[in-house]
Amino acid sequence: MSTIIATVHTIKALAEEGSFDIDLTVEDLGRINYTYLPGDDAPVAVALTAWLAANPSFPVELYEPPPEPPVVLPTLKPYQFWGAVRAQGYEVTLHDWVASITDPVEQALASSMLEFSLEFRRNHPMIEAARVYLEMSESDLDNLWSWAATL
Repeated sequence: MSTIIATVHTIKALAEEGSFDIDLTVEDLGRINYTYLPGDDAPVAVALTAWLAANPSFPVELYEPPPEPPVVLPTLKPYQFWGAVRAQGYEVTLHDWVASITDPVEQALASSMLEFSLEFRRNHPMIEAARVYLEMSESDLDNLWSWAATL
């Protein structure tokens, strides 16, 4: 008994050349997702090989590799954070940023966090706000952060 393909809904290319993720409806099985690999001799694959040859213009969604995972920068110790801030000449401007915060509670919190934190995380909102005030690009701060981690 041969496998009969009723409908091919979508074809998405996979990373391996000639392999596809295919959403199709097969008689007696219903709608399935099938990973088609080169050299596969399963009945569904044999039927798909014939179907693909008969339908060369069927749209195939191109393979897109998954995005690179975001780089997680290390947590800095106070001496690393302040060493980098001072070595790059940002200390005065950083204190100016704290002084520019108009809400007294937020200003006290920012000042306390800078003065008393036991660690500094690159993804903390305070660090982002300071970066904007310092007019640093994200990549410039990331580079400075990475360098600070080596101190």
